Amino acid sequence: MKPIVHQAKQDSGNTTVQNSKRVESEKIEAVRSEGLDPMQYNNVIQMVENDPAVHEKFKNYVAQSGGDTD
Repeated sequence: MKPIVHQAKQDSGNTTVQNSKRVESEKIEAVRSEGLDPMQYNNVIQMVENDPAVHEKFKNYVAQSGGDTD
């Protein structure tokens, strides 16, 4: 899922509606391609953001798997 983070960062300066929809569509497709339901993914991300212990575990997992922790 590393490419999603990088793409979102690159596109964050461009605020056009069309670009936002394209990025969102790419995110959803990437989540689905990993076998997750987008709502399930959103729930996990929300837990990671709201719970410092889960956040730290998630950050360590991503770092170990070679992902971007930013």
